[in-house]
Amino acid sequence: MHKTSEIARRAGVSVRTLRYYHQIGLLCPERGPKGTRLYKHEHLIRLQQIRLLQFVGLSLEQIGRLLQEPRSLKESLNLQVRVLTERRAQIDRILKILAEGPDDFTQVIERIEREMNMDWMQQFYDPESWEKLARRAKTYSPEEQLRDQQRWVDLFEEARRHLGDDLLSPQVQKLAARFKELVDEFTMGDPKIVQGLRAMQAQGAKGVLKEPYTDAKDFLGRALKAGGMSLAGA
Repeated sequence: MHKTSEIARRAGVSVRTLRYYHQIGLLCPERGPKGTRLYKHEHLIRLQQIRLLQFVGLSLEQIGRLLQEPRSLKESLNLQVRVLTERRAQIDRILKILAEGPDDFTQVIERIEREMNMDWMQQFYDPESWEKLARRAKTYSPEEQLRDQQRWVDLFEEARRHLGDDLLSPQVQKLAARFKELVDEFTMGDPKIVQGLRAMQAQGAKGVLKEPYTDAKDFLGRALKAGGMSLAGA
């Protein structure tokens, strides 16, 4: 068994970092007779895994999810390698946009913003979920994107016309069912993607589920719950 100062020295981290990991439930030591934090060899291994996953670019939230799953560390790292490879490809695409240097700088900014927005979104998904979304995005045509954006807008606009209605009314429940259908379609029914989507929205997501329709989205969420429906992983 090792005390906090000793495990911090061996792992090359600060005592404050260990305390924070404990606070967020990422690394939970045992307690000695006087309440002293004590770490086993297994804790040291887990701490090394945390540091390695941080090094390759994962957030603490993502690391926490990965370490709870029954997959091997090697598999997790392989997934992250693919994510980093995609990120490098994204940087190359941005450099290409800048190198082309079209006269319309508004267009240049918009194209770069789309790339950066994808990078911002990535932090909310574990590598496996992001890879799944990226695979689908490769076959997602601009026409399909415009079609789906309009489907969301139409749904939210119609929901706004019923904000004062009973949540269990047939019309509201029909709208809630459409809401569930669209969310399930985007998330492919994957609970992890649903979790990432919720986390992204909580941080002010950009895209079809944006601020102007927060009232409609919240209303439809309450209608789902009232009607006994739920999204994947709920």
